[in-house]
This record gives sequence, C-alpha cells and structure tokens, in this order.
Amino acid sequence: SYSTPVLEKIIEAITFGFYNAEIIVTVTAEDSVSDVDYFVITFTDSSLGVDGSLATYKTEQLDAVCMEDGKTYFATHAIDQKAKGSFSVEAFDNAGNSSSEADEKVIVYDNSSPIIDVSYELVNDGQITYYDEKNNTVSDFYSSVQAVSSGDIKVTISLKEDNFFEGLVSEDEYINEIKIKVTKTCNDGSVVVTEYVPGEVSDFESNNEIESILWVYNNGVYTAEIEFNEDADYVLSVEYVDYSGNETDITSVDKDAAIESYTSKVITVDKKAPVIEVVYDNNDAKNDNNYNKERE
Repeated sequence: SYSTPVLEKIIEAITFGFYNAEIIVTVTAEDSVSDVDYFVITFTDSSLGVDGSLATYKTEQLDAVCMEDGKTYFATHAIDQKAKGSFSVEAFDNAGNSSSEADEKVIVYDNSSPIIDVSYELVNDGQITYYDEKNNTVSDFYSSVQAVSSGDIKVTISLKEDNFFEGLVSEDEYINEIKIKVTKTCNDGSVVVTEYVPGEVSDFESNNEIESILWVYNNGVYTAEIEFNEDADYVLSVEYVDYSGNETDITSVDKDAAIESYTSKVITVDKKAPVIEVVYDNNDAKNDNNYNKERE
C-alpha cells in the first residue's frame, strides 16, 4: 500500500498515483510457520525518457517486522526524490521459501513546477508595431497594451514538464490538461472563441469553436503552435496545473515571469492595405478637367 496521493487517475487502463512529497510504501506478508525473515523490493523507475525506454531498477532488502497478530509481517520504504514507476516485492521466510508479487500501479513523485513559455514570431513579410494605452508607439511587447502586425503571427507554446499526459485516454476520454483559448474579435465586431484540444475535434464538446493542436516532444520540452492569420484582434489565454498539484510558472515577452495563468495583450493582425478615396465638394464640371469654381 501507499501513502495518500494528491490524485489517483486511470490513464490508458493503468492506475497512476500522483505525489509532490515523500511517498511511504508498505509491504506485508503472512507466515505462521517459520515466520517472514525479510523483503526484497524492486522499483522500476521510468522517469527518464518520455517512453520509459531509459528505465532503471532499484532493489533494496528490508527486514520484516512482526505485527501484533504474530503472523503478519511488514516493512516500509520511502521514496524521497522525483520518480515515476512501479514496485514488485518478494518475501522470504526463515526456511528459505519465497513468494513474489508485482504491482501494476504507477506512482509519480513530482515536486517541480511546470514551466511554460509563450513566444510570438512574424512568419512572413511585414512588421510589428507596439502601442501603449495612449496609442503612442513603444519599443517592445512588454511595454505595450497592443501589438499590431502587418503579417501572420506564429504563437509557440513550450512546456517543460516531467509528467505530461496530454492526448492520452482516461476513462474513454482524451486528457486535456492544458487549457488554451483564443478570443478573436473580427473587423465586423463579431467575437469567436476557439479552444485548442488534443485528438479529434469531434470527441470534445464545448460552447466555443474547437480546433485540434499537436504537441511535439523534443529533449525534455513539449511544443505546440498556433497561427493568427486573419485580420482581427487576438487574445490568447493559457492555464495548466500538473496532476501532482504543482503550480505552473508561465513566462512570455509581454508579462512578468512566474505567473500561474496567462492572458496575452491584444495582438492585431492587419494585412489589408488602406483604401484611398478622394471626395470633392464641387462636381459641376464644364468638361472633364475644368470646373466653374474652386474645388476642395
């Protein structure tokens, strides 16, 4: 048995227990003939490598302690550092007999804050101009209240997190841990809110628009991309808390560091050139080029 987790969840038919502090593991066995002498526990740690390919095995021998009933023996083991894996145990009696059992439950000890970074990039010809609250131009996104781009904007969301289960299946539903939402205000005043989810769009229900997003893992970091490619005002929001209950640090060029949830400043995409129209107050022409009085 294990100490009480922050969360217990079934993911792809496997039970996970999530912790952010020391885990106490208790093993028990009964032997009323020659008594239990000791236990050997093995922890298969798959915390290195997102697919568990770098699993390590840690084995420890524990002396058996007799309980009050005189036939049940136990031992305890503490996990006091980051880990992800499962236990197996073998009990030995004083006659040299042994029995073993493997637990399929995966325990996760994670006490590190997830780190999210949001960045913006101009992906084609154009320029970005930044404005403050008085509509004066400023030098960077952080000092502004609005960024106006004459080209498409690529948004990159990067997540450094040891235990990210986005897109896997839990109880027949896709896991959607990280909440990404874009509010788009169109030139005609209409507002469209889009939520970005893993998996098939048809598997999600929402009052908002839904679009699929792809997370790519590389060297300890997950990344996903969104494009702002239509003329409109955009506001991005991101929220995430991992299953171990660690608060998220979110950074971006337009906000202070280490905020738990993120809402961007207004990002305007305006790729349409202005239309020039000349209107005169006197259209009374004697011919194509001559008028009977001055025009303004």
